[in-house]
Amino acid sequence: MNKNDNIYKYKTYMTFDAPRRAGFSAKRIQKRKQPHPKHYLKQRVTFWVAVLSLFAFVTGNMVGRLGWYGFWASVMGKEDDSLIVYSGTEPPVREVPDDTQWSLSYGGDSGAHTFSEVPRDLRRSLPAYVPAAARDPEDDSLRLVYSVDHLGRYSSTDGGGEGSHAGIDIRLPTGTPVYAVMNGVVEKSGNDPAGFGIYVLLRHPNVPDPDRPTRMTTLYSHYAHLSAALVTNGQVVRHGDQIAASGRSGNASGPHLHFQIDRNDAPWHPYWPFSSADMREANLSFSQAIDAGLKRENGVRYLVNPMLYVQANYAPVQIADASIASSVHSRKRVPTRQERMESRLARLKTEAPRVAVLDPVPVLPASDPTLPVAPSSSSVSSPSSVTSASSVAPAFRQISRVEFEMAASFKSRSAFPVKIRLFDSEGRPITNPDIADLPLLPAFGQAEFRPAVLKAADFRTDGTADIDVKPLSYQTLVFMVGNYQSPPVRYAGMRQK
Repeated sequence: MNKNDNIYKYKTYMTFDAPRRAGFSAKRIQKRKQPHPKHYLKQRVTFWVAVLSLFAFVTGNMVGRLGWYGFWASVMGKEDDSLIVYSGTEPPVREVPDDTQWSLSYGGDSGAHTFSEVPRDLRRSLPAYVPAAARDPEDDSLRLVYSVDHLGRYSSTDGGGEGSHAGIDIRLPTGTPVYAVMNGVVEKSGNDPAGFGIYVLLRHPNVPDPDRPTRMTTLYSHYAHLSAALVTNGQVVRHGDQIAASGRSGNASGPHLHFQIDRNDAPWHPYWPFSSADMREANLSFSQAIDAGLKRENGVRYLVNPMLYVQANYAPVQIADASIASSVHSRKRVPTRQERMESRLARLKTEAPRVAVLDPVPVLPASDPTLPVAPSSSSVSSPSSVTSASSVAPAFRQISRVEFEMAASFKSRSAFPVKIRLFDSEGRPITNPDIADLPLLPAFGQAEFRPAVLKAADFRTDGTADIDVKPLSYQTLVFMVGNYQSPPVRYAGMRQK
């Protein structure tokens, strides 16, 4: 081996051995550019086919059937408006004091005393509302109750006039119960110390349109200057549920209820015809702006006379479910959930007789051979067989009451147990029912039932049947056993997003 061979081996070592063994490191001057992720996606035709298929499914199913609002409402965890059914209206207040007699007899004053201090014999039903322009000028009684009219003025002696006051002011002592005027959802409740004070805003979907009552729309009812709000955001309420107590919170000169109804297309809720910028531009204070009718045209466009709408109490619109009726592709009328339930119950009533059971036959002592022996339960098959076997004629008893034993609320969609008992007209539990099938159906909300139909064999000897109810939505649940309605079970957990 010569010297040149050693040089060759050294060069080979320097070329192929690891750099760290050679005592130095090598780095690239320019980084090698990696392909963009889109490069790989472009090579996956099946990926894009799947994306387009998913998009077509969402567009066709959600937009065509529920609409984007229904889709995103379900995604965001809000209430499904299609489940809220209009069932009539009622005034926001049921009773008001007879101020004249209260003052003369007891020195009462709605501005200084509370509703609980009003004697019961001096409480009267809320009088029917008449617009200020149509009232008898000699009769002051309505002005004492409806102190400021819809789109009226503060300065008008009759509470009316061409003003821009949103809604109606109802003069009430603090603490007067305030009720939801229609079925709906609490859109929001809060406190605006410089304006409405403590307030509650309800959303009412699927209600008759005030301009065309044969069509459905969404309205918002607003209750302001309250002393307390008794509901929470997202809570489902029925018409007649107490939601608040009246007061004088916020910008109010005295205790009263501010009640208004907004149309669905109002720019915001609760709506007011003019803004602070409009007042500054017109150089008017808040009261002056109302008396001057500032932006009154906005009130005409976006507001509804609330008491006229409530007193109209329009009949429910007989069309398909809101979720299906909103589809432009729906050509055939589809019965509503309530119609399907009523149809099924009516069919059960006509096809099967009312539930009847036999009175228990008294068991006579067997030690006395002169007395007839009562037949065993297996031999009791009809009234005639009982009459022939015993001198005691049994009487048929019909179900007059169903008792539900269950929790008042639920916190998750897990199934919860319910005990059902049947009672006759005399208040006695029915222990051996001879019944046709009793279907279990949701009347409000969504749920599954196990079993779905109660049979005679499901009732134990103590007259009790056990079922499991699995809620399918985060809202109040009411269900039917045959044609008997359960009490409401409210959702009390954290609303899922």
